[in-house]
Amino acid sequence: MADNNYDVVIIGAGIIGAAIGYELSKKGRRTLNVDMLPAAGYGSTSNSCAIIRLYYSTLDGCAMAYDGYHYWKEWAQYLQAPKDEPLASFVDCGTLIMKTELNDGLRKQLVHLDALGITYEHWSNQQILERFPFYDLSNFAPARPLGDPDFGVPSGGEINGAIMFSKGGYITDPQFATRNIQLASERVGGTFRFNSRVTEIP
Repeated sequence: MADNNYDVVIIGAGIIGAAIGYELSKKGRRTLNVDMLPAAGYGSTSNSCAIIRLYYSTLDGCAMAYDGYHYWKEWAQYLQAPKDEPLASFVDCGTLIMKTELNDGLRKQLVHLDALGITYEHWSNQQILERFPFYDLSNFAPARPLGDPDFGVPSGGEINGAIMFSKGGYITDPQFATRNIQLASERVGGTFRFNSRVTEIP
C-alpha cells in the first residue's frame, strides 16, 4: 500500500510549483505536487514567453529576479543533473526595453537596479537603429483595438530611446524546463501526481 503521508502538498506542477517542490525536497521534506494536467509545466507555464528579466516595480522583485538569473545561468548545476540529461537552455542575449510615456522610461525600476548594483545602458534612437536597422521607432500609443480604422497607424513622433539590460534573455522551452525541475525533485525524493484534482483542503 502506498504511503500517502507528506510534509507538504503543493497544488500545481508548473514552473513555480515544481520549483517549490524541488527546494523543499532538497531540505528533506516529503513533498507531493498534485496537478490536474498530464505532465509538469503543461498549463500556463507552457504558454509563457519564458523571458528572464531583472526589471520589476519593487526592490524585492528585482532582487529575486537577479538571484533567479544566476540559477538559469548555471541550470545543470542547480538541478544537479546527470551529464547526459537533456536540458532546456537559457539564451542570455540581453533585453532591450523601449522608453515610453506609459512606462516613464523605467525610472522606478532603474532606481531599484541601481540599489542592487545591476548594470544597464541608455540607448539613443540612433544606437537602436545601428544595432537593429529594421526597427520602427514610430510611436503607436495609445493602443487601438483591431477594429479601429487607425489600427497600426503611427500616432505621431518617436519613442525616446531604450534601456539595454545585458543580463537577461529567454528559456528555449518553458515546459521542458519544468520537466527538468520535476526530475531534479524526484532525484531528491519529491513525488508528483498528475491527472488529479484537489477537491478539498481540510
